[in-house]
Amino acid sequence: MLERGQALSASSFFKRLVFVQEGFLAQGVINPGGGNPFMLTLSGPRSFGAAAGVVDAMDNLPRRYWAATHCEVLTIIPEILLRLSEVDEKLNQELSSYAIRHLMSERMGLMLCQAASVEERAGVFIVSSLMVRGKFSAGKTIASSRWIRLDVLPSRKLTAALLAVKEQQLKDVFRNWILEGTLRFNEGAFDVRSDMLSHYWRWMQPFVRMHENMPIMVARDTRHLEHLELDLNH
Repeated sequence: MLERGQALSASSFFKRLVFVQEGFLAQGVINPGGGNPFMLTLSGPRSFGAAAGVVDAMDNLPRRYWAATHCEVLTIIPEILLRLSEVDEKLNQELSSYAIRHLMSERMGLMLCQAASVEERAGVFIVSSLMVRGKFSAGKTIASSRWIRLDVLPSRKLTAALLAVKEQQLKDVFRNWILEGTLRFNEGAFDVRSDMLSHYWRWMQPFVRMHENMPIMVARDTRHLEHLELDLNH
């Protein structure tokens, strides 16, 4: 269990595969000429945080991992998962599929940050955050007046760094949404109106379609992992 801002500082964590069970885990690639991150990514619920070379081809750049929100992570020694994937073809396929989806996600993020306005980046970020937590599904018909709770978000400073915008710009976007009545502050958290989410979901679809030529493994079929039971005592 990690509290917001707490880092995975123990060296043993960097030798383990880290799976995010709940919350958001941040990964920063550290500038070799200094101590600050110059590239940031987030891992949400049911995704890998520190991959330790199992599903990603890791380079030699230094990285730092910390909880962007209250976070629960599971860890496993990479060799255990690799051995299991050698004897379980479905698991091997799922790991390969995950690596492709991860690559696609980072590529889409870079494209969006180049092409989108500050407001569009923030809108897509909120949609993605809620979708990964199962709170918003574009495939379901949602009344335009419905409010959806946005109760788990990284800090504004981290979000601004992730979206490559200035913190004041992000603050201005949130203020405009509040004035427009599509966002409201309610009991210590934000509520967002579902029609705004649908708008930004539709806006990002051309970027999604640009990746339709990716291999079929990018399909969102994770049933193999859901039914896989790992007995770590054996």
